[in-house]
Amino acid sequence: MKDVDLVVTGEGSLDRQTLQGKTPAGVAKLARRLGKRVYAFAGRADEDQEVRKLFHEVYLVRPAGMNEQESVARAAELLVQSARKLAEGLKKTASAERPTSGAK
Repeated sequence: MKDVDLVVTGEGSLDRQTLQGKTPAGVAKLARRLGKRVYAFAGRADEDQEVRKLFHEVYLVRPAGMNEQESVARAAELLVQSARKLAEGLKKTASAERPTSGAK
């Protein structure tokens, strides 16, 4: 993990149980200790700040109003859509951090 620029993890539900030893919490804690940005994909997520602060951003794979059965059936498609959102956000961040041609 020390050689990567960022870390992506995920699980079906990010909630208080995530803090009880689930893999995404461990991954996030290690990534942060190494100074890495860490992003999570989840089918659903609590607004619990202790859970949310583990990640730079949480991307909900299941759109609001979609039932669990449909989201499971369309999981691959929904994950691709969420990954695109992450990539777009990273691209915007990278271009905002890039110095302009006149900058010294």
